[in-house]
Amino acid sequence: QGAGADLLFRGELALMRCQFDEALIFAYKAEAAAGAFSQHGILAGVGLLKGYISIARKDQRMLNDALNSLNRILKATEDQGLTGCISEKVKISISLLLHLSGRPDSNPVSNMPARMTFPNDGLHLIAFLHNLLDEKQYARLIGTVESLSEPLKQAAVLQRIDSLLLVALSYAGLGKNETAVRLVEEALKMAEEDQILFPFSVRAELLSGFLPGSLLGRISQGADREMWEGMSQQKLVKNLTDREREVAALAAGGLRNREIAEKLYLSDGTVRNHLSVIYQKLDIDRRAKLSDYEHLLLNHDKIHDIDHEL
Repeated sequence: QGAGADLLFRGELALMRCQFDEALIFAYKAEAAAGAFSQHGILAGVGLLKGYISIARKDQRMLNDALNSLNRILKATEDQGLTGCISEKVKISISLLLHLSGRPDSNPVSNMPARMTFPNDGLHLIAFLHNLLDEKQYARLIGTVESLSEPLKQAAVLQRIDSLLLVALSYAGLGKNETAVRLVEEALKMAEEDQILFPFSVRAELLSGFLPGSLLGRISQGADREMWEGMSQQKLVKNLTDREREVAALAAGGLRNREIAEKLYLSDGTVRNHLSVIYQKLDIDRRAKLSDYEHLLLNHDKIHDIDHEL
């Protein structure tokens, strides 16, 4: 029976290092081992693990499967009269996954236990903090974490990193970006020691909104490099003016300066000046590298509209 717990632990370690394929293999192994003995606690952990992987990969189908699995476990525990610790953790897991995935049908955890004990209540705390962040109760979130600074030292490393990142996002929400960046650096230092990279991966879009490029690059070295580089490129493209994006898109598509000038009714000199500024803003040194940005340049308006709606 201990095999399921060991496999789940290995899967969680792989997840923290953003080794998602390996984590998923361990999740399925743990599910098979725990299912043979109806170990609801292990199965609930597997459901949460699969949910985390699906969010990092933006796999809606896998997320739905994970949520359905957790709901089945919840029903089974209630049918068997096991409505204590396991059913409570399943409810919290469902809430946390819904929050992280931005689902409108979220069932948030709106309170904390009267007495917070770690590590038992760590997951509950993170779900509660997510609820505060979603509701933009930034000051309350910061105050809650600061009031728990001593007991949090007994929490799992992942929960300490999570709480730091949520506080950082709250400070960013209050417009205090310097404090937010300092807290992310503190969380990253802690994460690098234990190779716990997943919290940064799952919050990539939120963090990229205020982190400097140097820190984004440092994070991308360990976690989902392709995704983080995409976030960084998108941020750089946003710094271009509408005219600069037009010139850059045409140049990325293979047009020469004279052809761009004719198409946009500009002089050759104006096109050269635009390209010089574009190279500086995109941090590139030659025309060929514009092709790396072609998709973002051509689809900037669509991406901007999506960001605005979000």
